[in-house]
Amino acid sequence: MKHSDAMPCLSVEAVACAYGTQSVLREVRMHVPAGTLTCLVGASGAGKTTLLRIIAGLLQPHHGRVCLGDELWGHYGDGAVVHMSPQQRRVGFMFQNASLFPHITVLGNVCFGIRHMPKKQRYEMARMWLDNVGMGSKSDAYAHQLSGGQHQRVALARALCAQPRVMLLDEPFASLDPSLRRDIRDEILALVRSAHMPMVMVTHDPEEALAVADQMVVLRGDGTIHQAGTPYQIYHQPVDAVCAEFFGTVVRMSGRVHGEHVHTSLGLLPKQLCAPNLREGAELSVIARPEGIRCVYDGEQGVRVVVCHSRLTAQGWMVDAITPEGMRIMFHHRENSPLSSGDEVVVTLQLPYVYVFQNGL
Repeated sequence: MKHSDAMPCLSVEAVACAYGTQSVLREVRMHVPAGTLTCLVGASGAGKTTLLRIIAGLLQPHHGRVCLGDELWGHYGDGAVVHMSPQQRRVGFMFQNASLFPHITVLGNVCFGIRHMPKKQRYEMARMWLDNVGMGSKSDAYAHQLSGGQHQRVALARALCAQPRVMLLDEPFASLDPSLRRDIRDEILALVRSAHMPMVMVTHDPEEALAVADQMVVLRGDGTIHQAGTPYQIYHQPVDAVCAEFFGTVVRMSGRVHGEHVHTSLGLLPKQLCAPNLREGAELSVIARPEGIRCVYDGEQGVRVVVCHSRLTAQGWMVDAITPEGMRIMFHHRENSPLSSGDEVVVTLQLPYVYVFQNGL
């Protein structure tokens, strides 16, 4: 597909779906411009794969609309159903398992999705896409002769060979060797982006979503959208404590507005910066990421904690410590030498990696 053949926006409008009496998706809305990647994240069972199947036309929801630009792919509920078949929608799919046929060659696998074409054209198209994904030299190989990354490259060639208008990816990199995963992922997504079509990817890896997505949609366990926005917005501007906790280890504590500060068990936060509109005495939930807690020196005020242990990470030392009240905390220590078990240090909170939410919201 040429860049000039840009696809229109994929739209999901008020989609609701249930299996029996169990609601899976409720009032889900999503817009994916051409050439962009939207990552669906959330707990297992939140409806991420179900939403992919609805977009592909493999499953009919109970209510809502799916459109590609002005083309109606599906309209459900309200007494009338319009449902365009998966074949008509021309959606490309990549799964965690590439599902290559073991008894035919790589070239045969790529040709499988375009069997309607004349033989010569079919083989020319397949060889072109194998070259594009760096697998041209493996066209005569069989699935058992390929690595995991090569499997996914062949699966991508097979999907793009059919000239899809939307690409859906269901954890396509989850089974790859961690040492190669990032490079293979970035290569494959760059190729898909070059086709300039809307892309939707399910991932259970929040860091992966932050690294590759143009937009993230966080689904709740009840099938509603928790928060949608850019990776920066999702990470730095979470709408509530649940979203703040989604990206790994955090410290959760209570807080209370008093005067010009929010008082917490790890020190004071300026009310004007984190809770300007809250009344005196308001009770809060305070979430601190590890980078939102830092050691202080030279008489700076803070809370004295005792180190339990520390381990080396790519961001420095991750320290596990305990406060005088018995609360366990984790924070980054960026010095060259680690803190040892039993060491006492003074820590304080550091914006913007601390988030304040009014209880009950």
